[in-house]
Amino acid sequence: MKNNTISIIVPVHRNDDGDLFFWMQKRHNSGDDLDGLWEFPGGKIEVGENPKVAAIREMQEEVGHCFKPGDLNLITIETYPKDQKRISLYIYLALMQNMSSLDRDGWLKLNNFDMLDDVKEDIIGHNIEFLKETIEYLTINYAKLSISD
Repeated sequence: MKNNTISIIVPVHRNDDGDLFFWMQKRHNSGDDLDGLWEFPGGKIEVGENPKVAAIREMQEEVGHCFKPGDLNLITIETYPKDQKRISLYIYLALMQNMSSLDRDGWLKLNNFDMLDDVKEDIIGHNIEFLKETIEYLTINYAKLSISD
């Protein structure tokens, strides 16, 4: 079974009221049933790259925003089978102090699991699980994480 390794970034902003906002991008021209759905920026790790460098490169290529390695916090590594392959996802959290550096239409307010019910039809399936894990992770670890500009 072939292994594909992918890194993604979950950009998050927490405002002064404690509200959590997650940034996602709409998938376009993928030629599959995922067109028009929301996903986190990311992609395949290239030869010679480590997962964190790949996540930074993908964010820069797809969105035009550049994080530094210290801005990213590895929250989990997920592995699952798909179409005769094994997919390994390195999921990095990037806490952002300023929401204006990314397209404002991509910010989604999600303070808790109940808020996911209103938007889950528009989000690629496995990203719902990432959001749940990230909300739980942030509830426990927010004060310990570094925040990017």
